[in-house]
Amino acid sequence: MARPTKQGIDYFPMDCVPDSSLELFIAENGAAGFGLLAMIWQRIYRDDGYFIRNDDDLVLRLRRDSLLDMETTVSIIANAIKRGLFDKDMHERFGILTSRGIQRRYFNGAKQKKQAKIYADFCLIDIKEYGNAVSINGNPDNIDGNATKVKVNVKVNVKEESSPCDMPSRGPESKKSLPKSFLDSEFKDEAYEFADWFRTIAPESVKFDRGKWALVWYHLRETDGRQDKEEILRAIQWARGDPFWSTNFHSPLKLRKRNDDGVMYIDLFIEKMKQSKRRNNAANTTQDGNPHAIANLKMLAALERGDFAESPPSARDGPEHG
Repeated sequence: MARPTKQGIDYFPMDCVPDSSLELFIAENGAAGFGLLAMIWQRIYRDDGYFIRNDDDLVLRLRRDSLLDMETTVSIIANAIKRGLFDKDMHERFGILTSRGIQRRYFNGAKQKKQAKIYADFCLIDIKEYGNAVSINGNPDNIDGNATKVKVNVKVNVKEESSPCDMPSRGPESKKSLPKSFLDSEFKDEAYEFADWFRTIAPESVKFDRGKWALVWYHLRETDGRQDKEEILRAIQWARGDPFWSTNFHSPLKLRKRNDDGVMYIDLFIEKMKQSKRRNNAANTTQDGNPHAIANLKMLAALERGDFAESPPSARDGPEHG
């Protein structure tokens, strides 16, 4: 029996001088970010050659290889998409990491293969110049807006909330599918208004389920007893506008889920929003030239970057003795 043709390639080229997008990505994410990006490239070229699914399995493997924590790993991937190192449309539609540059490098490296296949739905380049390129209709899982997106909480079963895009598309919800306690609740109309509002800020790829989304608001208000609805709405708006969370928070279903520390995401968003506000207030204070405020702001920024490594000995410490 003939051995099946290997799809991936054994090596890939890397430019000595990074382009502006990669340069900004490295400045933003440091050596750890660039190292993780290189690991993703290795997996892409080694396996399917020109794309990889951005799912929980990928994040777990990257965590194991890089020793980074879950949130940092997901944040770096999100920043790479934001900087255009991976195609944003392909990620939103299919949950994959790929780019024109990756696909060109793959086909250049696969010229010695008898065939180099590419799924038509994932193709970003003109493959006519590559004599061995073969286009396959569709994509491997026939996915169209139903890709599994990475989530921060890996302790939750993947089927429980693998993606808001897994929700079935439907019109008006069936009252039989909604609990009587909700239908009789004073929060019912408010919950439907919330669902309709969230639809206006959700990604277009997310399939709208008015009943399920309304139930989330009902449970926040009735079950959890949350009184400050304006704070909830502000936190949601903050998270949808945040560079990291905007790529990892797509539907209301996430709000009452819990992260690895057992914290509800809505509470996490509220706290992150408050931290952001405090930083902005501190930055505004520095405009008055307050030296203590400036020092505090610099210390806060250094703490967030993890810059408090042991300082090198100064001249007054005397010469080192080895």
